[in-house]
Amino acid sequence: MKRISYFTKALVAISALTCAQFAFAQTHNLNVPLRVQEHSQWCWAGSSQMVLNYFNKTPSQCAEVNYAKGINYACGNSTFNWNSNANQPNSTNAITYILNGWGVNSSVVGVLSQSSSTSRINNNKPYILLWQWTGGGGHFVVVKGYTNSGATLYINDPWPGNGSYVRSYSSTNSASDRYWYNTAVVN
Repeated sequence: MKRISYFTKALVAISALTCAQFAFAQTHNLNVPLRVQEHSQWCWAGSSQMVLNYFNKTPSQCAEVNYAKGINYACGNSTFNWNSNANQPNSTNAITYILNGWGVNSSVVGVLSQSSSTSRINNNKPYILLWQWTGGGGHFVVVKGYTNSGATLYINDPWPGNGSYVRSYSSTNSASDRYWYNTAVVN
């Protein structure tokens, strides 16, 4: 009987340690759908669409482009010129304009600290960050979760073929080829 008792105590201790390790790791990954940008410069439209879809809003990317650019030809009109204003980069302010226009209250802020990033995800609020490339230009992605208490981020990237991946918070903030410029957050 004493053997079972020692075995039971050991099993309980191991279980408690395992649970403590999982609790310490803290992972939270929101169910933000991945959307691929439909044209070469539409990372801003694809990222906006992901966040809007998460909040059960269903605009097409071309409807977002028409809305943000104040045009009416981004949805396949025969006069659409791919070198036109419709297929150009856009700003973080344009993303918040789109989100607000579809009823998701948002604003532009700077770079989020690791704790602020974690807090937003814990409150079920994915965010869109703008990476500026060190060689010029930029790219929008959606941060939808974290693991390792926020040290690693889950990212949805609208660029065709990039998909969803994880990246450390520190390399998301700054790397040899990019840096985090600013953020569109849901309020």
